[in-house]
Amino acid sequence: FILPGHRSAPVAIECKWSQDAFDPTGMRAFRERYPNGENILVAADVKRASRRRVKGLDVRVVGLGQSSAFVE
Repeated sequence: FILPGHRSAPVAIECKWSQDAFDPTGMRAFRERYPNGENILVAADVKRASRRRVKGLDVRVVGLGQSSAFVE
C-alpha cells in the first residue's frame, strides 16, 4: 500500500502474515523513485514494534494491534 502524503513524503506499507516473509525488493524499487518517506512492515507475528534495516532499507516493523505506530 502507498499512502500519499499531502504535505509529506509518501508512506510505503507492506502487510505479511509473518515478518520472515518480508522481501524488500518492491519497497526498495519504490524508494528508488520516491526516496523520502516512511517504510512500514505490518505482520501478524510482531509482538513489539521496532525499527530495522533490511538490505539497506530502514523499515518500521509493527504488529496488527499497533495502529498507533502509524502516527508519530
